Amino acid sequence: MNNFFSKNFVLSDKYSPLKWDDIVGQKDITSSLKNAIKYNQLSQFLFFVGPDGVGKNTCAKVLANELNNNFDKKCYNNIFEIDCLLNSCIYSYNFHEIIIDRILFYPKLEKYNIFIIKNIHVFSQKFINFLLNFIKGKYTEILFIFCTKKQNNIPISIRSYSQIYEFKSLSIKEIFFHIKMISDKENIKVDSETLFLLSQHVNGSISKAIYVFEKLLLLHEKKISKDLLMKELGIVNITYYFDIVNYLLLGDTHKIFLLLDKIFQEKVNFINFIIGLIEHFRNLFLSKKNETLSLLKLKKEIIQSYIEQSGNISYSLIIKSINMSSYLIEKYQFDKIDDKFIIEIFLIKLANYYDNTKNVDKKKIEKNLEYCDYDNNDKISFIKKNWIDFLQKFSDKMNSIYIDFLKEEIQFCIENNDICCFIVPNELKGPNFLLVQSYFIKYLKNKFNYSQKFKVIGKKSEKDTLKNYAFLSKKNKFTEKLIEKLNLKISSIS
Repeated sequence: MNNFFSKNFVLSDKYSPLKWDDIVGQKDITSSLKNAIKYNQLSQFLFFVGPDGVGKNTCAKVLANELNNNFDKKCYNNIFEIDCLLNSCIYSYNFHEIIIDRILFYPKLEKYNIFIIKNIHVFSQKFINFLLNFIKGKYTEILFIFCTKKQNNIPISIRSYSQIYEFKSLSIKEIFFHIKMISDKENIKVDSETLFLLSQHVNGSISKAIYVFEKLLLLHEKKISKDLLMKELGIVNITYYFDIVNYLLLGDTHKIFLLLDKIFQEKVNFINFIIGLIEHFRNLFLSKKNETLSLLKLKKEIIQSYIEQSGNISYSLIIKSINMSSYLIEKYQFDKIDDKFIIEIFLIKLANYYDNTKNVDKKKIEKNLEYCDYDNNDKISFIKKNWIDFLQKFSDKMNSIYIDFLKEEIQFCIENNDICCFIVPNELKGPNFLLVQSYFIKYLKNKFNYSQKFKVIGKKSEKDTLKNYAFLSKKNKFTEKLIEKLNLKISSIS
């Protein structure tokens, strides 16, 4: 008969740490515990405090194996795990008897009996007092490790006898590289952007990251796509939030409704949507100051988009938006409601507040949205037209011959639907052109509130007039003034 069950298929079990060095993201904790063992300073009562999925239970098992000298295998003899919320026996008869039974009558196969207990807050003060009196000074080979989320769950009466270790949420980077290690070893096809997205949306929990990763593997064996991950986690595409804020600033409430309908066709969770909106406003808040940009753990192009949009919205609007969104979560997160309907009403109220706050240049935002909808040919025409207008506007500040060359010789192209390329004859490249280019970029941003990414591509010129002009300019820095003074002309510019 075939065996359909395999522990090796369960990634959380297959890659469960056996040694201190295998534990991800809790180096301070593991170092402290190793030193406590080394110098015989380990208390019989340990509290591992921190969010779910950050390695508290895992660290407890590694500690247990370390004390019992089981370094290279998963050996759980004389390790008793008790979840007080799930273990119904604590309600069916006296919990004191469970402890006594394990200590006095259970076969002792290892050096220490170790109890790993979750959710201590359900214990009564009477039980805590019993535990202290029963263990203290009598059973030195017993260790209690309590895993809990908050320090205020620790009873005051036991604190003075305990050591408390505070576990932190894992960073995006730590989760990313751990999941990447698993995907490489398992030959799973997943790109870095998808891994980053997963790492970003599990709230610092390595356990949740592995669980979601494994769940997706069951749907599509050996291949995980970004779209599949976003659907599984109910992640809203970040571009939708940029659009919503732009529509709020423009007063286009009807467009918000159309966009909302599109979003909820993708089965996005109500709470996830609002949390994402709050996070978007938080990122806008941080983007208004250069000092806080480093707090945005996002791609450079996304950060640039936040910087641009934050220039159109005041601090007061951002803070009001965050407050209104937070209130919505507090009020409705536990109610069974029509999610879409509540969000629609909320966004109508938010739009009404924006309409009453006249602090945004709508023309700039309209131009911005209009440009974003252009195809590449239209974008090139748009840039070319504004390039000519820019040169004309500042013609009194530059040499007229140089301006003519800039008008006629500079060409544009769009690369990767994102980067606008100056195609510049090599003869015109240099400090002067870089200065003109930087002023043109500022001109676009001030006029349209759009910061296009540019790069310069050199090309060879076939025109002798351009070559002669470049040659004379290098030979004599006063060539342009001399040409103007003598009213000379260089023919065949076009």
